[in-house]
Amino acid sequence: MEMRRLGNTGMRVSALGLGTLTWGRDTLESEAAAQLEAFVEAGGNLVDTSPTYGDGQAEQVLGRLLS
Repeated sequence: MEMRRLGNTGMRVSALGLGTLTWGRDTLESEAAAQLEAFVEAGGNLVDTSPTYGDGQAEQVLGRLLS
């Protein structure tokens, strides 16, 4: 996966990000787990999430998967 610098921070992030808009709402946690695993295996490290996605459910699902 192509990596890009994040401004002047010295951090490098994947050119593609994984969106979590539907996690915990339309996407089952098991499906989210498979998406995250495939994304990480492909070299991705940029995950888009927000407390508004699924009324906070997306971040809760992501937290459980990362723990």
